[in-house]
Amino acid sequence: MEELTLTHHCIDQFPGLDDLPPQDQAMDAFRRLFPVIQRTIIVSADGRVMKYRLRGTGMMKNYLEMARLIIITHQLPLQVHQDLFEIGGIQFENNLVITYKPR
Repeated sequence: MEELTLTHHCIDQFPGLDDLPPQDQAMDAFRRLFPVIQRTIIVSADGRVMKYRLRGTGMMKNYLEMARLIIITHQLPLQVHQDLFEIGGIQFENNLVITYKPR
């Protein structure tokens, strides 16, 4: 079963990409530059938080560093962190969380 991937909120309100709110433009730029297979991406209703649900955690450190490098190099108004839900050493969820932070 594949989960729903949401990329924009209220996309029908913005006919052209240049008309998108700044948080959507920043998230779009990040998604184009981040070369991770996108299994599931969930974007919050306001478009300011995007979660990559990743399977397996062996590469999470690399994903975090790659995301930070993309954000810094392209001067995107975003921050990245890991959201890990773990009980007794068993990982139930491991998300790469991108947050829009206007400067």
